[in-house]
Amino acid sequence: MLPKYLRRKRWLPRSSVLWLIPVLFLLHNLEEALFMPRFLPLDPDLIPSALRPLLAELTYAQFLAVLLPVTILPFLIAARGNLHRSGSGGIFLLLGCQAVVLLNVFSHIASALVLGGYVPGLLTALLPNLPFSIYVFRKATRERWISRWALFSLPALALFVHGPVLISLMALSGWLVRSIGR
Repeated sequence: MLPKYLRRKRWLPRSSVLWLIPVLFLLHNLEEALFMPRFLPLDPDLIPSALRPLLAELTYAQFLAVLLPVTILPFLIAARGNLHRSGSGGIFLLLGCQAVVLLNVFSHIASALVLGGYVPGLLTALLPNLPFSIYVFRKATRERWISRWALFSLPALALFVHGPVLISLMALSGWLVRSIGR
């Protein structure tokens, strides 16, 4: 058990913790960008049948066309959000980004199990993003960064973003890459 004075100490101020969200997201996306070329094209038999038309012919250019803007977005939110005011939209959106990252951790674990080994992004999903996610959500809950309702809405937001939004972005990027390539 930690001494009382250490248990109460705020190790990192809220704004520093919130700025770590885009930094660790960048680190994770760099791992994916560096190692994804070895994994593409995806084996259609490993993709759920409903997603095969969108993902079976995923190209590296299409992957990067999605990865770049979604990597930049959390930095823009952190730069423009009011991170010092509890309940601000910037805090909610950054915690939403972290909820997506946490869901993505489980996606990487499932993918590694299905494929029988390493998948791009697995290492940074497990270390540092899994422990950091736990830390962030415990700290945000304990210090009441956002309302309980907003906090409890984050899993639904993460499912929506990691599901329909991400799939739509992949489809859109495929269309853009094919259009530019003509």
